[in-house]
Amino acid sequence: MSSVRGKLRNGKVEFDNPLPADWSEGAEVETRLTGDDRVASNDVLDTDEKWAEFFESIKEYQMNDEEYAEFQRILEERKQWQLANWEKYQQKIRGLFP
Repeated sequence: MSSVRGKLRNGKVEFDNPLPADWSEGAEVETRLTGDDRVASNDVLDTDEKWAEFFESIKEYQMNDEEYAEFQRILEERKQWQLANWEKYQQKIRGLFP
């Protein structure tokens, strides 16, 4: 299933790019708001004070012990993958600069 992005203007969704060719007229679609709608409009956060107010309004996220352990496990897993693949990618990079 493909997806597209757009912005709400004057009560209608305007897509950022043309719709995929395989989307036919009358096809059912689903829309959802992505992110904080206060950031969607450039004129809403046009001053440093408004940006500061916005960032101050973001609540701090606290991980519980289980979430933190999972986060650490994922970080370690990714670190081990990077170390295991380091030489392979270094060779690719060196090949770009003969």
